[in-house]
Amino acid sequence: DHVAIWSRVDFLMQKQGDGWRTLMFGIKGRVDEKWSPKPGDLSEATRDALKEGFGLSPLTFDTAWAEWVKKTYPTR
Repeated sequence: DHVAIWSRVDFLMQKQGDGWRTLMFGIKGRVDEKWSPKPGDLSEATRDALKEGFGLSPLTFDTAWAEWVKKTYPTR
């Protein structure tokens, strides 16, 4: 599981632009004016940040990641 998750993180980090920053702020940067964590649905926040940062939904993310893996890590 660790390798599969890291591969997905690597995929997102390799993309150009501010997508990674948008994703991290959308998930980890959820704070109020006093810098206290905002309560709420973290799953929804993750979906929203993925869409905003990369234009991907959870389903299109897996498809795009799988295509990237095939190009990045060709079989021997």
